[in-house]
Amino acid sequence: MNDSPNPDVAVFTEAVQLPAGQRGAYLDRACGSDRELRQRVEVLLQAHDRIGDFLEQSPQKPEMEARSGASVGEKPGDRIGRYKLLQQIGEGGCGVVYMAEQEEPVRRRIALKIIKPGMDTKSVIARFEAERQALALMDHPNIAKVFDAGATESGRPYFVMELVRGIKITEYCDQKSLTTEERLKLFIQVCQAIQHAHQKGIIHRDLKPSNILVTTSLEGAALPVVIDFGIAKATTNQRLTDKTLFTAFEMLIGTPAYMSPEQAALTSVDVDTRSDIYSLGVLLYELLTGATPFDAGELLKAGLDEVRRVIREQEPLRPSTHLSKMTEADLTTVAQHRCSEPPTLIRTVRGDLDWIVMKILEKDRTRRYETANGLALDIERFLANDPVSARPPSSLYKFQKTVLRNKLLFIGIGVIAGLFVTCLIIVSASLAKERQARRESDADKAKAQTEVAKSRQVTKFLEDMLQGVGPSVALGRDTTMLREILDRSAERVGTQLTNQPAVEAELRTRIGNVYGELALFNKAEAMQRGALATYKQLYGEENAETATALNGLAILLRQEGKLAEAEAAFREALKARRKNFGSENTDVATSLNELSRVLLEEDKTAEAETLSREALSTRRKLLGEENLDVADSLDSNGIILRLQGKNGEAEAMARQALAIRRKLLDEGHPLVAVSLINLGLVLFNEGKCDEAESCYREALDKQSKLVGHDHLNVAVGLSDLAFLFRKQDKVANAETLLRYALSVEGKFLAKEHPEYVKTYRKLGLTLESRGKLAEAEAADREVFELARKVYGDEHYEVAQALHSLLQVLMGEKKYAAIDQLLTEFLTPDFVSTAQSARCLVVRAEYLARRSRWKEAAADMALALRYHPTDSRYYHMQAPLLAETRDQGQYQLLCQNILKDFAGTSDPFVADRMAKDCLLLPASGVDLRLVSEMADTAVIAGKDEAAMPFFQCSKALAEYRQGHFANAIECAQKSLKGPEYLYAQAEAYPVLAMAHFQVKQNDAAKAALAKGLELMQDQLPKRGCDDLGDDWQGWIFSQVLMNEATSLINPEPASGNNAVRP
Repeated sequence: MNDSPNPDVAVFTEAVQLPAGQRGAYLDRACGSDRELRQRVEVLLQAHDRIGDFLEQSPQKPEMEARSGASVGEKPGDRIGRYKLLQQIGEGGCGVVYMAEQEEPVRRRIALKIIKPGMDTKSVIARFEAERQALALMDHPNIAKVFDAGATESGRPYFVMELVRGIKITEYCDQKSLTTEERLKLFIQVCQAIQHAHQKGIIHRDLKPSNILVTTSLEGAALPVVIDFGIAKATTNQRLTDKTLFTAFEMLIGTPAYMSPEQAALTSVDVDTRSDIYSLGVLLYELLTGATPFDAGELLKAGLDEVRRVIREQEPLRPSTHLSKMTEADLTTVAQHRCSEPPTLIRTVRGDLDWIVMKILEKDRTRRYETANGLALDIERFLANDPVSARPPSSLYKFQKTVLRNKLLFIGIGVIAGLFVTCLIIVSASLAKERQARRESDADKAKAQTEVAKSRQVTKFLEDMLQGVGPSVALGRDTTMLREILDRSAERVGTQLTNQPAVEAELRTRIGNVYGELALFNKAEAMQRGALATYKQLYGEENAETATALNGLAILLRQEGKLAEAEAAFREALKARRKNFGSENTDVATSLNELSRVLLEEDKTAEAETLSREALSTRRKLLGEENLDVADSLDSNGIILRLQGKNGEAEAMARQALAIRRKLLDEGHPLVAVSLINLGLVLFNEGKCDEAESCYREALDKQSKLVGHDHLNVAVGLSDLAFLFRKQDKVANAETLLRYALSVEGKFLAKEHPEYVKTYRKLGLTLESRGKLAEAEAADREVFELARKVYGDEHYEVAQALHSLLQVLMGEKKYAAIDQLLTEFLTPDFVSTAQSARCLVVRAEYLARRSRWKEAAADMALALRYHPTDSRYYHMQAPLLAETRDQGQYQLLCQNILKDFAGTSDPFVADRMAKDCLLLPASGVDLRLVSEMADTAVIAGKDEAAMPFFQCSKALAEYRQGHFANAIECAQKSLKGPEYLYAQAEAYPVLAMAHFQVKQNDAAKAALAKGLELMQDQLPKRGCDDLGDDWQGWIFSQVLMNEATSLINPEPASGNNAVRP
């Protein structure tokens, strides 16, 4: 592009700043005798007066106005199809927008956009069609909707869209004098709209205040709506139009004041979603300060080339600095528009908001927020007084910028990197020599010990140095330089140390550890495998050094999700260590603990628990209580207990591990954060959501300070916090966090990684909770297939994924699809193996919800054969057998329940097992033992929210034993507690029967009537499509109500909900 200013634009930009009465004199001087120049400028000025400020238009529009002339088009009162034009409400370079009235099939006001007469060139039509298709792809409350499209009788295309009655977001904020916090909340909605567009593959490319109108929702809340996708671009392989859309080489796409550096560059670099992020940054700057980052008037004086140069090269002032440089009068006005005082406004913006804005406005798009959701999340963190991911430029980043300007300095960095590698080589060589000396000669033992001490000191120094530049203490700074040094070191190790294998292996191990900390797993694995191969060659398969290398590789493989390989490596390491050291050894305990973690992920819980307890016992014996390795084992044992539902024991161990780490480590150490997450997970299971959230937030704060927000560890923590939000019905927040967590995990992990699969499943569940069933189904189908690929069909994660998918399909009433899926998945060969048990249970739940009792009971009988000690399976089978009237199998089931669970101390297990044995009058078991289980539930569960259920079981136990007065008392206690629907539905028939047995007929009939009314009004009807998740409670209440009705009111019951007599 020619760098000389365009004379038309130069003269126009001067003239446009002048009052209309002074422009003629100026044009006389500026244009002189050049009449054609004057005519062109006058056309531009006329176009400006019609359309608005130049910076509120794409720069090609005035020229297009000049070319288009003043052709006559439609006017108010005309009809286009079934739409009557009412008034013109907008006009651009090639299109006109009318408010119109739709008369059929519904009467409503709409906006109709049509190409101007004379502007229907191929390129304009293509752009017009692109806007229509872009809008049609999207469905979001903050994006204008498309209703219809067509062509006029003359062939000019039009489309019909939602009529947005609003004003520019900046004007709205000023008119309403919104505070900074209120402006940020509006801005978050805009970010969510843009995120939706990006997810649909659409880049807006022209975000500015006039394209974001604020209207009012049905609830009366402010609702920003993004409009005008006229120059939108597809980011995927989809085409927004079948027509080719050309853009002239010198034509800027977008609006200069809001244009990203890559848009202004006019190079072949493709514009992506981060261009919209930049435009959002300009908007945020204006919402905070009342002005755009660069003074529009000053820019226009120098022409478009200067606009492009400034956008590409000049760093804007921080928003707080911009505010502080305003005149007193201007600053007062800006502050008043934000219901603030000037000093308070500057303090509010200074700091986090400064850095958020400056991160968005980075010239290098790789340093901006990667997604609009990421930006919105940081704003939400600011509003919640949480740490934000945006930070001032680090010293390392400033240094790198200097390198780009100074090649000599870059040479210096190379020298430093070389010295770093040399240091590694020297230290490792020293350590290798010491080890060799120790192995070769007992005579040199004293000397070797000296070398050991020296090597340990130097090694400690090296580890501290690595930690000092490593990601665990990087505080979110850019680790690019560290990765470059590691890459160069790795390359030199592979080529320059081939004659020093011990040193090479040592270096590979250390470099692999740092790669692993950076979550660069492929490079880490390559380093660790190289080190292991060398150790095996040097020392043999069962040497202690080889075992250590095996253990390190196995840890990495588990992080990568390669569980089978990790288990094999851990077992090999454990075997070697036991041979070298015996059983009572700390290294052996480490292998036991790490192996137990893999086994737990592989669903081998029993063996995992055995090994984990052995590791904890050994460590306590050798190291005492207050030791970090003991805390590590406490964490492992706590996780197993949590997954077994033993939350009380799990919480105690999690708190003990946290206390040890807090005492022995700095408060900011990453292991403290790990303990907080583990404690939060237990508290979540116990329903202590506020305490759990506090743990999650504290852990995330520590982790983000250590490694920044875009790190795998932080993403995993956010996933846990999001699932807590879902339980608290904060589903919108949960979805935002999960999408962000997935985007971060996707940078480090393959989709087939277990952690990615778990987070993706959480997203599917959250989408279901939000009622987004189509999106949830798509996510759950992919998760199901990924889980099968990662774990194998027998794993519990596959069963959970199947359950989630069936839940969504049930919500969509796609019963045929469910039957087909289950038939294809649960093949006869698979069902014949014990590994199918969990999936059989999932199918049984579906069948029970559909009232297919016998089929469900058959699946549960098979699952119990495979897993005869699972209390949950018994609690599903008991009501199924009662509903199918299989008295013989029911009595056998009750006998097995007493055999396995009579002595349980868990109140929930005791309650369920007692209720199962009491459901039918003739269970064939010792009712005294059953009553003891009911007592256990009431006594051990005295502080539990489920007490009404426990009291109901106790009431039923007393009734079956003939203790009718006690039954009345317990049933009444159940009804006086928290109002749980199914607890009441079960308590009323028990109360009615007990009253009847003591001749209190009126009270009996009253209780029976209340129970029948509750069941009729609030419970699903027999024969409905889906009984819901509480189908077990439904059967219990129906069976008991049937018994009570037959006893008190023997005539046939009426109503759809009555149980068969």
